Amino acid sequence: MTEIERFTKDPRRAQLLRQEQLILEVSEQIARWLTRRGEKARLARRLGVTKPRVSQILAGDNLSLRTLADIAGALGLTVTVSLTKAKR
Repeated sequence: MTEIERFTKDPRRAQLLRQEQLILEVSEQIARWLTRRGEKARLARRLGVTKPRVSQILAGDNLSLRTLADIAGALGLTVTVSLTKAKR
């Protein structure tokens, strides 16, 4: 049994892992988009925050659905969510 399998035997830990994986995936997608286009400063201006605050948000600090919607709107993007059956 792997460390992750042992860790996720506890339902609360499994829940936390799923939450962190989602935050990481979304943050990485936004960061890649910003990096390719050099848009971090523009995003900060449109959100009314500093570039360091954008970095904090992308690090998972306060990345709520509202914040995600604000980021997408500021960049002229839409968010698409897809739910699929979990792999066991």
